[in-house]
Amino acid sequence: MEPNYRVSFYKKLVDSTGHPVDAVQGAVEVRAPSEQQAVELARPRFAELGHVRVWSLRADYATVESIA
Repeated sequence: MEPNYRVSFYKKLVDSTGHPVDAVQGAVEVRAPSEQQAVELARPRFAELGHVRVWSLRADYATVESIA
């Protein structure tokens, strides 16, 4: 059985004081054989949830964590 992963998507922003902030834009849970494949599976799902064609219009990067 393939492990479950949570792929979280972040946008780099600047707060009201001018400091950089990594703002969570959303997360997708997927079942995949590896972290890299989890990101590949999660990207189009995240784009669909955000009603955009390309995930990078909503986020700058993604992180992956294994979940039970």
